[in-house]
Amino acid sequence: MTEPLHLATLGWGKGGRRALLIHGITSSARGWWRLGAEMARAGYEVMAPDLRGHGDSPAGADYKLDSYAGDVLALGSDWDVVLGHSLGGAIALVAQSTDQHFARRMVLEDPLLRLTDPEGFIADYTRPFEDPSAATVLNQNPRWHPQDARVKEESLRASSPEVVRRTTLQNHPWDLTPAASSLEVPALLIAADPALDALVGPELGEEIASANHLITFETLEGAGHSLHRDSYRDFWRSVQAFLSA
Repeated sequence: MTEPLHLATLGWGKGGRRALLIHGITSSARGWWRLGAEMARAGYEVMAPDLRGHGDSPAGADYKLDSYAGDVLALGSDWDVVLGHSLGGAIALVAQSTDQHFARRMVLEDPLLRLTDPEGFIADYTRPFEDPSAATVLNQNPRWHPQDARVKEESLRASSPEVVRRTTLQNHPWDLTPAASSLEVPALLIAADPALDALVGPELGEEIASANHLITFETLEGAGHSLHRDSYRDFWRSVQAFLSA
């Protein structure tokens, strides 16, 4: 693990409970604009970092998951809940494996658990850099709020295809299913609609949940990989129900 970077962060609320939100690849802390405010209204003090090579944070010397996790762990432990989307979910799992006091509960939003086609992943996630405009983002994702499209444009312009390539290739082979299956804190594993671009299919999700009674697995019908953008209200209802249980 390299020396952790000083990450740029955003925050919402001053509640008694603490939440950490970790974005996905080519996104940024600003992407949590709705969820951060919603959780603050629910009584949480919320922090969201820009990962290395993203948003307002500096580039990293490397993009290994251990290094991403080290950056996040430098923000503290004993979070009441940590929520990670895609790459953020993978980072949350590595951080929890490193420090069992990192989170008391976890929400893993269609996390990147297995990566069996690195070149295909690189192609898919570098293509948006060809035209990162908010108009194009919204045209390709008509269920998103226009603000999500504007923030995604900003996030793409602040990152680079090189971050995608190095993150993918420096962590090959990529398989975090053992880390998920061995979690020792309650976790909600919530995946996209399997008919769309889900990273966690029903077979994998059910396999992990059956191996660990602390994990609840759900799929969100009609939602693509970015559940908090595609189907925000349904996503928040699932998260809220899990946190209230």
